[in-house]
This record gives sequence, structure tokens and C-alpha cells, in this order.
Amino acid sequence: MLRRKPSAVEVLLLVGIVALLAGIAMPIVQRYRETHEYPCYKRMNRLGLACFLYSTEHGGNYPENIEDVAQYVPDPELFVCPRSGDTPARGATTQELISELAVSPRPQSLAPGQRGKGHLSYIFLGRGMTQQSPPRAILLYERLENHRDEGINVVYLDGSSQFIERVEAAKLIAELQSGHNPPRAEKLK
Repeated sequence: MLRRKPSAVEVLLLVGIVALLAGIAMPIVQRYRETHEYPCYKRMNRLGLACFLYSTEHGGNYPENIEDVAQYVPDPELFVCPRSGDTPARGATTQELISELAVSPRPQSLAPGQRGKGHLSYIFLGRGMTQQSPPRAILLYERLENHRDEGINVVYLDGSSQFIERVEAAKLIAELQSGHNPPRAEKLK
């Protein structure tokens, strides 16, 4: 069987299709890399896991405050997003770490655009939650300012996490601030 050479039109068409697919894939790959390269994404996942461990040892109840999980993750770096302006607590013992975190200014108390100067970069919403709470309820999220207003990382009660783009993140934060956790899906569209 004889094989013919592809025509110039066929080659150009193939190159065009490959370029189009690359153009579509590159922003997705870039966003994935940025999301997973942010150290706070991994830090927040570890804090979410620590909250779950806390709940298994406390009758299914999540901690009242984020510093309550320091006994499970006594690394002060985990409580701080490197891009936030916050600094890790310097407690030499777990109890000192818990004490410093307890008196640290809460990120939600900062004005928009204000850089953090405390030891805690993430907003904790676990107070009053149990293992029976809705799985898509938000356990932890961060301020938009942490990532140059590009978006936020979020940890859900079911243990999953994701990076949410700026526009959707602003809607999500507004829902949370108005008392809707989990956020109403229709308000996030």
C-alpha cells in the first residue's frame, strides 16, 4: 500500500489545531501550577486535616478556634501565608504557639488592602461545625489580598480544597459574610 505525503494545507491545518489546543491548555496549566505552588494551599490543607483530626477526638465537633489545632500541627509556618505580610508565631512550645495565635489579630478584622501583621493569615469558620455539617461548608479561606487579588484558596469541610478566581471569590466571601455557609450556589453564578 502506497502512502501519500500530506499536502501543505493538511500540515497547516494540523499545526493550527495543535496551536489552538496549546492556547487553550496553557492558561489552565498555568493556573494549576500557580495554585499548587502557593505554599498556603498546602498549609491550608494540613490545617483542614488537623481540624478533622480534632473533630474525631472531640465527639465530631470542630474546634472553636483555629489555634486549638496547634497541638496537631505545632508548626507556626502553617498558620501564615507567605504573601500576606503575617509572620509565624515564635512560641518555643506548643502552648506558647497557641497563646500567640490566640492574641494575634484576626485576618477578617483587617481593612481591605491592609497587610497583615499578625501570626494568622486564614479565616476560620469551623466554630459550631460538626462532622454532620454540610460537606461543602467552608472551613477555611483567605483574604483576596494574600494573592494580589487574583483569588483565594478555600478548604471545605469534606476535606477538599480549591483555588477560586477573584470574581467568584468576591461573591463567595460576600455570601460567607452575610451568614451563608455553605454559600448559596445561585449567588455564586
